[in-house]
Amino acid sequence: MIRPKRDKYDLVLVNTPARDYSRFSRNDEVFVPPIGLGSIATYVEEFGFVVGILDADFLTLPIDKIVECLENVETNYIGFNATSENIAIVVKIARGFVSEKVIIGGVHASLVPEEIVEQFPFFCAVVRGEGEYPTRRLLEGMNLEDIPGIAFKKEKRVIINARGEFLDLKLLPIINRKFFEPSEGEFHLISSRGCPNNCTFCASPVLCGKIVRFVPIETVIKEMSEAYAAGIRRFYFLDDQLIPNRGRAHEFVRGLREAGLHGKIRWRGIIRADMVSRLEDVLLKDLKESGGVRLSLGVESGSGRILRMVHKGTDKEIVVESVTRLRKIGFEVKGFFMLGFPTETYREMIETKDIIMELGEKGMEYFSLATFRPYPGTELYDYLMGQGYKPEEIFYEENVEEEVGLETSHLHGYYNRINRKVRISHVSNEEIDELKKDIISEFNKRFKPKTPSQ
Repeated sequence: MIRPKRDKYDLVLVNTPARDYSRFSRNDEVFVPPIGLGSIATYVEEFGFVVGILDADFLTLPIDKIVECLENVETNYIGFNATSENIAIVVKIARGFVSEKVIIGGVHASLVPEEIVEQFPFFCAVVRGEGEYPTRRLLEGMNLEDIPGIAFKKEKRVIINARGEFLDLKLLPIINRKFFEPSEGEFHLISSRGCPNNCTFCASPVLCGKIVRFVPIETVIKEMSEAYAAGIRRFYFLDDQLIPNRGRAHEFVRGLREAGLHGKIRWRGIIRADMVSRLEDVLLKDLKESGGVRLSLGVESGSGRILRMVHKGTDKEIVVESVTRLRKIGFEVKGFFMLGFPTETYREMIETKDIIMELGEKGMEYFSLATFRPYPGTELYDYLMGQGYKPEEIFYEENVEEEVGLETSHLHGYYNRINRKVRISHVSNEEIDELKKDIISEFNKRFKPKTPSQ
């Protein structure tokens, strides 16, 4: 189950399940390989270490099977990635292993390292932020006090080392896909890290400091060309923003043309509505003709007050105009929306329903709907903590419930699987569930999406 198979490893990285598969089955969500773990594995392998990845999420392994697999493998270290969605699952798996060999990283651990070290002493180190360099140094046996970007407990003291400089992405090798489970369909890749914006619900500004770093376009195109030569024709970019400025858009189109991929592939990614408004029609057409199929927009809300509260930097008019232009050029459009922001009223949620329907009329074919839950360290999280909420109420609830009776193709990951007994907005979770059902039903009835949303 660990890829690639070896007799002994220096490090086994575990892609932690998004849910407890002893209680819940996988729904129809699209599989996304653990790109971050793949980058770490590829990087440290170049320094002579033997690494494998156990993709427990892809394999839908229940907790007991993950433990059994790890108990039967010879490895010096085990590393877990943790999101706010699955931190409780990581804790259940990891607590039975020798603490000198268990590492944790990922978004949640990076955002609250002191909390993780203090509450869960069986982790020998918390890797904060980008994991390539700290993981290499851990494997090399460097003294913990000297490794940038890690947190650990020494005797009774929690020590949090300063993070080092951000990685120069030019120095990272192309991810070796031997670490991933084989799957048909799209080729997932990342061409940048970070986002320049400051949305108060998003972890990116906290983790990346509103700095965007790019993988050289030559490297991106080389990776795509190698995949194309292996028979891949569809590409899915996982960047926070695939097209953050005109220059990158021109580079991307030019690179595809020079590599002979222009018009021969299909790609999709995320773009901000205000960026669409700043791109000329001719450039949008170039992107479409290069192979662009779908662009997704983080709309979030139809309420002007909520958009201002979350520092979205867009408004309804910009979003409607952007969707209209993208559809005219020929792109499929998907929108991401959330309900249940702090202080949000039912009337404001209806405004979100209204804009979903208006965008459907403008040609938006797909949408994803989430119930807001906060990432630690974000502005909205700090606001909630100031209102008396406790982290354990949100993240460490044992009996997290799935949403029942909702078409899962319209639901979005992490936000729907945190402890939903916690009420954050002025509207109960039960009322939000009913409104979600109503929105999904009306959209499907009026616009008849041709395929499940991805």
